[in-house]
Amino acid sequence: MPNTMISDHLPITAAALEAAWLQIQDKLPQADGRSFLQKVLIVGPLTLSAVVRVADGMPGLLLQIPDTSHAAKWPVKHYAGVRFDPMVKIEDGYGLPLMLADLKTRNIFAQLAADIASTAVEHKTADAMLATILSRLALWRRFFQNRVGKLSDEEIRGLIGELSVLSRLMASGGVDSSLDSWKGPLGELHDFRLPSRRIEVKTWCNDSLPRIFISDPSQIVADEMCPVWIAAVQLSKSENKGLTLPQWTRDLAGSMDALQRELYYSLLADYGYLDAHSELYVDHYSAVETIFYVVTSSFPRIDPRAIPSAICSVKYGIDLNAIANHAKPLPID
Repeated sequence: MPNTMISDHLPITAAALEAAWLQIQDKLPQADGRSFLQKVLIVGPLTLSAVVRVADGMPGLLLQIPDTSHAAKWPVKHYAGVRFDPMVKIEDGYGLPLMLADLKTRNIFAQLAADIASTAVEHKTADAMLATILSRLALWRRFFQNRVGKLSDEEIRGLIGELSVLSRLMASGGVDSSLDSWKGPLGELHDFRLPSRRIEVKTWCNDSLPRIFISDPSQIVADEMCPVWIAAVQLSKSENKGLTLPQWTRDLAGSMDALQRELYYSLLADYGYLDAHSELYVDHYSAVETIFYVVTSSFPRIDPRAIPSAICSVKYGIDLNAIANHAKPLPID
């Protein structure tokens, strides 16, 4: 098996991995009974190789370890077309295979593999290298639990709106409490849950009417004990003014320490965003204005208790010009 790098230039890209897998696949007829054919990407405390499984021609990565002590940390699971296969015995030790399981997800798998390989090359010890690989894989696993593709335009606007509000909360209440309050990525009913209030973020673009849409009437309820606030974030989309989604995410990360960034990027992965996909997000957005509204008994809304049981889905819009009297300053705990 050749011990040569795919390229002398780092980081290792998805295109370089695709080229390596094609080279390996050309050699499958000479497999000679082996389970995998491989091409080494990184030689160091741990060896990382591009591989193709002989039995079915599926591409993957193989992390070569000297003994079984590292295997306990390896997750044996299947997520959205990607398999974390059990440890295998190979010629020079043991291998932990990360394999493509569905050809329809090959492009996203190549991005995953390139991200893992590029991250792993930065470390000098086996423990540090494995810890980094497992940390990156944990982000990808969170991503795969919800999707296999990029965010839709609506989801991008929603995430930027939440990041805009998160930034304001961080400035007033600190990073730790603000990250702890951010529940949007976890699919909870409200995007932020603070000790004495909840915040639901809604966005609208300046090329449309000033309206927000409520997809679940249970989000907008009058509750004096823990009031619901609506943060209406007006966005402006442009080809070159404002920030791209990756720039929005990195801008906030710059004010966090290492542990805070780890939690922050985990939440982004839960939402469906990974920095490894940054080239997919090229549109620029500016947050023009954010207005907060408190939901009281007089706030115009559809009360979920008044919806007949036979109605299983309700979505409605609110004209922001008509609720100006409900606008209040930013709530701060």
